[in-house]
Amino acid sequence: MRFFEPVEIAHWCRKRGFTLDDTGKLLSNDELRLLDTRAFGQQANPAGQEAEVAAACVRGLGDWDECLLWVTTWGVWPSTENWPDYDTLRGAQGERRSLEKAPGHLFVAGESALLMKFVCTTLTNAWDAMLLPISGNHSNDHRVEISHDEWVYVFAKARPSFEPRIVKYRSGEDVQAGDVVLFFGQRGTVEFVVDARTVDLQNDWYMTEYGPGAMIADPIAGHTYVSGPEQDEHLQFVSRADK
Repeated sequence: MRFFEPVEIAHWCRKRGFTLDDTGKLLSNDELRLLDTRAFGQQANPAGQEAEVAAACVRGLGDWDECLLWVTTWGVWPSTENWPDYDTLRGAQGERRSLEKAPGHLFVAGESALLMKFVCTTLTNAWDAMLLPISGNHSNDHRVEISHDEWVYVFAKARPSFEPRIVKYRSGEDVQAGDVVLFFGQRGTVEFVVDARTVDLQNDWYMTEYGPGAMIADPIAGHTYVSGPEQDEHLQFVSRADK
């Protein structure tokens, strides 16, 4: 990973199609839809679900080659900030500059676990931040916003249209309701499948918005719709429901 100063953040964003105003503030993208909101810290029930929410944030990024974690505000709730732990995390990556000097954290594909650690620390410290993933040197149409008010907002662009097909795992098996799976290493189940075999109003909505896929339930993320399971390296088939 690498750390960016504000001028480097602005250059990285503009070169990859993210729009900034004259002050360097990231502007909203009207083409993105709000897909999910999550509370953490004192808002959560039970309180203190930062690790689980951090995992959900990373899952909400889609497939990416690089991801910028841009911390934009800190010091709002000083009593929650653990600077020694955060500085240790930065220092372990060879970084000696302060957060104020270099608030950008750039991760590359394969560093999801490290990204999750930094996101968890951002949540714990109640900072404002953006997660900006790219694929092919431009935005992958996903975005996550973290608020110091202990809310997370996951945005993505709805896909235009899809052809029904039978969805499969990367290992080749057909995805079926009730399947036991591993999702980001967590044991879960397939609640329902949306493909050429399914016809009802709920599934038609998922087909229109996101394309063929499956709803995965696991104890960490709760419920996550995975479009195109055959391309998702984080979803692994374990067994059928009756095994």
